Order: sequence, then C-alpha cells, then structure tokens
Amino acid sequence: MKNLIEKLLKKIDKYERLEQSKSQVELLHKIRVNSRKLVALSPPESYSAQVLKRLIQSSNALRDLDVLQNETLKDLPEKWQKELRPIYQYLAERRHEMDAQFKLLLQMELRDEIQGLVDDFDQLQKKSSRSAERHKLSLSEIERRLKLQLKILRAVDIEDKQVHKVRLKIKRLRYQLEHFYVNQEQALELTTYLQDELGKFQDLCQGMKWLKKYLDSDKTRLKSIQELLQSRKDSILQSVRKTLHKDYRRVSLR
Repeated sequence: MKNLIEKLLKKIDKYERLEQSKSQVELLHKIRVNSRKLVALSPPESYSAQVLKRLIQSSNALRDLDVLQNETLKDLPEKWQKELRPIYQYLAERRHEMDAQFKLLLQMELRDEIQGLVDDFDQLQKKSSRSAERHKLSLSEIERRLKLQLKILRAVDIEDKQVHKVRLKIKRLRYQLEHFYVNQEQALELTTYLQDELGKFQDLCQGMKWLKKYLDSDKTRLKSIQELLQSRKDSILQSVRKTLHKDYRRVSLR
C-alpha cells in the first residue's frame, strides 16, 4: 500500500506541472482510480481513507467536465458539432478555472496530507490492520446486499438518484470482493460490469446538468441534446436489465 501511495504522489506532482491537455485529463483519471483503490484498502473511518476521499471529492466536478467535453459532446451527431463550438469554448474556460482551484488545494493541503500517509505509514498501518477485518463483510451479507441492488435496478420506475446510489453500493461490494474474496469470479465480473455501465449512465446525467446550465436560453438546441442523451440513458438501463435477466438471473456466492 505504501508503494501505491508513493506512486499516487508522483502522479500528483506530474499533474501539477501539466497545462490543460488530453494528457492532463488522462492523468487526472488515473489519480482518481488509484485513489479509489487505496480507499478500498483502508478502513472506512481511517485517516487515510478520509484524506483520499477528499482528493476524489475535490476533483469530482473537474472529472465530470472532462467526460462531458471529451466523450459526451464529441459523441453527439457530427452535424451538431459546429453549433457546439461555443459550448466547448465555455467549458474549456470553466475547466481552466476549476483546474487552478484544484491545483491550489493540492499544493496548499492535500499533497502534504498524502505525503504524511507515507511518512507515518507504519503507525497508520498498525491501526488499519487491527480494524480492517472488522469491516470485512461475510459472503452471505455481500450476496444479500448485491441481490437487493439488483432488485432496485430491475424496477421500472427507478429514478436517476437511485441509479447513482446503486452504483456507489455496487462499487463498495466490488471492493470487498477484490480485497477479501478474489475467487468469487462471477460476482466480481457482475459488479465490475455494473459499475462500468452505471458509470456511463451517471456521466450522461452529469452532462445533462451542465448543458442545462449553459443552454437554458437556447430551448430548441437544449431539447434536442437532452432528448438524445436521455434516450442513451434509457438504452443503458435496458441493456443492463437484459444482461441481468440473461446472464445473472441467479447470483450465489460461496
């Protein structure tokens, strides 16, 4: 774990030196992925988990903007792209502002706190190792929680907020499986699939919120884009439900 934190620090150092670019976007994503893995190895109430969660939370909006710019908008019809140029420009300016705020937080607080996790690793590890097992769920409990989330996903009238909550709970179950039950291949495959697909769903939700702020005065264009993104959200849920019905009708962890 210490090596993972040191690698995270190197990525942060590199990120602070990069200007706005595709490389910076990719590096931020790697920082967030590495941080989530480290959180999974830390007891929920531990100091290390709190520091790393703060790093993730402070970059959430920046990551949402990156996905909107580089994936959601670019995946819209080619014939719309020319009209979307002012939006790209607006988002680029907002990203520059948000990135400056994030880097300032890294420089003033977060980087030193993460460095402290390395410096005090042995002491923190002793506390973590004593409490880690207390947060290990039994296979029967993971199965119960997973089945509950699958039942919610199958509901016809599920709301966007519920889908987001399901994704977060699925993510925690996946971390439990990866850390404590690596032999549960079917459950790991299922939770990974759901985390990825529901992540795409959440990206579309966040993109729609951003676009509504920008396009509120352009009702015609806003309606066209929102309708298309909504149809893609619906398609993701339909695909997930079909996959659950076809490939994961029974989930048993043993």
